[in-house]
Amino acid sequence: MADHHLAALADLEHPAPHRERVLLAALIFGLLAAPLAWALQLVINYAASSYVCFPGDVPHTGVGEDRVWMILLMVELVALAVAIAGAAVAERSWNTTRHETSGHAQAMVDVGHGRTRFLAMWGLMLSIGFALAIVFSLVGLFMVPLCGS
Repeated sequence: MADHHLAALADLEHPAPHRERVLLAALIFGLLAAPLAWALQLVINYAASSYVCFPGDVPHTGVGEDRVWMILLMVELVALAVAIAGAAVAERSWNTTRHETSGHAQAMVDVGHGRTRFLAMWGLMLSIGFALAIVFSLVGLFMVPLCGS
């Protein structure tokens, strides 16, 4: 009886058969690089622009604005590069695993098949979405005066 169960288990296919084709680190990077880059860009740029415009209770303008603007620009560009790298890694993971299992997507969700492909797809979507958010922030840097002067 136990041998019958072991034979049945041996015939089952793993729900993520292509899991060894993609490193877990690549899936995690694809999922988290862009959101973390966006969050850090938001916090760093908010802190830098707030400090130069409101170093105390009274706002002032003109003190180091050009230098701070360049720092803000560099932070935006680095964040965008990280988000694009996250999208590239996620896209590569998606291409490697997109044929992980056959069948309709809803059927795979019900039985839990294609986890690696699922994570790669979400990494790609998150990376693209947060890259667009960073681009909007970058455009705003050119359109809105730093200290409102």
